[in-house]
Amino acid sequence: METNGHIERDSNPNSAETAGALTNDILQAIETATEGSDELNHTILIAVGWRRIVRADGADKPTWAVTGRDWKTPNGWCAHDLLPDVTRSIDAALSLVPEGWRVHDLRQYDEGWWCKLVERRRNDHATESFVKGENAGARAITAAALRIILK
Repeated sequence: METNGHIERDSNPNSAETAGALTNDILQAIETATEGSDELNHTILIAVGWRRIVRADGADKPTWAVTGRDWKTPNGWCAHDLLPDVTRSIDAALSLVPEGWRVHDLRQYDEGWWCKLVERRRNDHATESFVKGENAGARAITAAALRIILK
């Protein structure tokens, strides 16, 4: 979609096989990272439906200097530079927990954080993640939520 010299590029995978491989790669990156990062945030946001707006000439450079709108949320809102920091903020990570699911348990251990999400209607339907390093609580929630979103 081209608008005013800029295009929106959908970076989401097209095939189920590609999506599965991407999901595993993202989860591995989250769980093995020693801290959160903007690059990892961007990868996660694209995987859950955010879109980055790039220049029409194909250059993969942000357009914010021109338009101030370089990301769009899954529902089409312009995000400007207000991207959720899902790898460093527990509040932002909680925004990824799908409707109908809840954080059942979030624990901090000496070696890392463990998060368990449970479907509200079925306590036997759960997913979990264990993450080490800086901001591990946020990354544990993010990884557990992505196991649900990207399955």
